Amino acid sequence: MYSLMDGRSISDPTTTAADKNDLTFDSSGNLVVAAPGTVPSDSANIKFNTDGTFTVANWVPGVQTGTGTTTSWVANGATGASIKLNMAGITQTASVSGLITQDQDGYATGQLSAMSVDATGNLFATYTNGKSQVIGQTSLTNFANVQGLAQAGGTNWRETFASGVPVSGVPESGTLGYITGQALEESNVDLTMEP
Repeated sequence: MYSLMDGRSISDPTTTAADKNDLTFDSSGNLVVAAPGTVPSDSANIKFNTDGTFTVANWVPGVQTGTGTTTSWVANGATGASIKLNMAGITQTASVSGLITQDQDGYATGQLSAMSVDATGNLFATYTNGKSQVIGQTSLTNFANVQGLAQAGGTNWRETFASGVPVSGVPESGTLGYITGQALEESNVDLTMEP
């Protein structure tokens, strides 16, 4: 049995060399794990148990760095993990193998590829593996008298007694407005007060 995680070595993401283990099957095609001395041989990172399960230890997740033809794989900084799989139900038969069905309940390793925000301020992160998830939410703040704010330099303003206390919340709640993604508001004047 040859084992890779994300197409890389289990303990060294810089190489594609697979971890190798020998499996033994009886005359009926069942995996032999019960009798002493017949447990499949262990590699440094895959440990077989007598109940037919095996544990993948010391898995170091990797990330691809660089661009174009000068890419390389390095450890991504995550702590090494262990995974336990049950092999007791597998068999070996003398027939052509083929894929019958396939499903997926997770995602491959991905890197951050894009960020976006919706009208209610939800900040979405999209990854190269197709996964997208909310990683935060923007809040808005309003004042009873925005004309009472004091300029603090550039387009920054600060609270004063005349402005009243700040009222904060999520976009589109109460009297707060909404967020427009991929847009930049550069005006710093109240257009309703202009002639």
